[in-house]
Amino acid sequence: EIVTRMSLPLPMSVAPFLRSPLPSCSILLDRHTHKNAGSTMRSIYRDNDLQDDWVLWGYNPASMAEASLSLLHPLLEARRGGNCTLRTPLRLVMEHHYSRTADWDAVVARYGPHTPLQRVAGGCGCRVVLFTRVREPLDYYVSFYRWTVWWRQRENATTHGRGLFEWAPRNLQSAILLSPMSSGWAE
Repeated sequence: EIVTRMSLPLPMSVAPFLRSPLPSCSILLDRHTHKNAGSTMRSIYRDNDLQDDWVLWGYNPASMAEASLSLLHPLLEARRGGNCTLRTPLRLVMEHHYSRTADWDAVVARYGPHTPLQRVAGGCGCRVVLFTRVREPLDYYVSFYRWTVWWRQRENATTHGRGLFEWAPRNLQSAILLSPMSSGWAE
């Protein structure tokens, strides 16, 4: 017999959100940009994939359009049955890693409000959630600086400045959220 988290009794002293049963259907789509803790979240998603009955579809934005169509099929089948009951739970975490070939607008067009996936999933009580993380600005700048700027300054202080405050471009996190692949100017 396979033991899952749902089959183990939980102590009543555990926080209420930990006592809540897993949803039978939920699709989470995480927008990963530079330095927004996406790699850290990926490790958490992998742990959940192994332990918690969630499936991770990670790091492949080029296949997001195909995936949205694949997700529609089991939901449509469940609706045809009249009660939207899925044969197996559908709990999916998708990581949309920025790329040159797939942009966030295309993802929103497939998964966002007013899309066929949202309408069908919502009719079956399945939540489709698009999200990202925004860091406190100074933490963001320090993380970005440590990641890719400090060593460039050592090689060429004329181009990259002599320290964090000499380098720091304006509105870095906002610019990267609007256009993730345009961060070259900050690097």
